Amino acid sequence: MNPNKKIKNLRGEFYPKSFPTQKEVDSLPKKDKNPDTSKLGRETVGNVILNCLANYIVRDRKEGFYINLIAQSIIEGKGKVEFKDKINKFLVEVLEEMTLRREKNKEGKEEKKGLYAAWVIAQCLEELGVKC
Repeated sequence: MNPNKKIKNLRGEFYPKSFPTQKEVDSLPKKDKNPDTSKLGRETVGNVILNCLANYIVRDRKEGFYINLIAQSIIEGKGKVEFKDKINKFLVEVLEEMTLRREKNKEGKEEKKGLYAAWVIAQCLEELGVKC
């Protein structure tokens, strides 16, 4: 997997970062007294995965270790990153869980779940070698 691969939107253009850090926003040039978000970096597979891992609700200690291992591999990786099958399988589950969707809660009200649109997650899964 190449964590530096940039995500494209449905029109084929590179997608801007969805969740920039405050430091990144502060470093942007100002346009009409507001940060010029057109100068923001582009979304990458690694960034999407890190955001998904950060928002994933862990079920047990083993998942916590998996999340830490994946995050450290992406942060420290210098290009290609490979995981064992069990780690890769867990990462696929996390990404699928973070796909934006509507679900009905116990009271029958619709609520949004997930973090990213399906087309963003699909590009990440493809980079992991999963055929959608």
